[in-house]
Amino acid sequence: MAIVFMNPSASTLSQSLTTCSKRWPPDSDWPLFAALMVGILAGNLTTILLFDTGIYSHASYWGRIFLPGIPLLLAQTWQAWLLFRRRPVRFAFWTLLPLNFFFVQTQFMTQRLYLMALIATCILWGVRQRPWLWILASIVGITSSQVIADFIYHSHREWTNEMLVWIRDYTGLFVARRIHSTVVYGIGWLDDVLCAAALAWMMPTLRPASESLDQRADTRRTGPPTSPA
Repeated sequence: MAIVFMNPSASTLSQSLTTCSKRWPPDSDWPLFAALMVGILAGNLTTILLFDTGIYSHASYWGRIFLPGIPLLLAQTWQAWLLFRRRPVRFAFWTLLPLNFFFVQTQFMTQRLYLMALIATCILWGVRQRPWLWILASIVGITSSQVIADFIYHSHREWTNEMLVWIRDYTGLFVARRIHSTVVYGIGWLDDVLCAAALAWMMPTLRPASESLDQRADTRRTGPPTSPA
């Protein structure tokens, strides 16, 4: 009788890769949250780079209008593919959400964010369970971002300036500028992060009725799954 010795770690790795391949694109939990965050970070960090390197300040009039929105549009396309790759109409609407960035004036930015949250909730309706959680997460994120911004730049502006001077003295001007840019543009990420978390853990995919009926029929035939002893 032949005895085959297998490497447990190699077997576990193979099973993990097989599971990941079956679950790609991710549908929920940490894999979906991580995939959503890749798009969020890529879009926002590219926008920071445009401003921080002076590319934006040296651009033409139309360049200043369109340059900041292009990374956000690409990140939104990535999200649309993760969520609506089999629903072309919703895919298109989700991808085009950031276009209002090009047309809404700066003084209406807060209203723009709430409008985007409302439209996104409507797009998610019928695809994800509890879609209203998206707009709730957006309200919490937008409000928190405004409170933090007011704390840093208005009520405690002197403290903020002292901290930036302290960072510049100990780390140099380059690091201080990078930290300042990250804080300025990173405050708005709170909305995106909360929405991504709500989507990944609290808004599972709404399965079609036919699929649910098939699963119930299989359960009646085979019985409920049993855990290994």
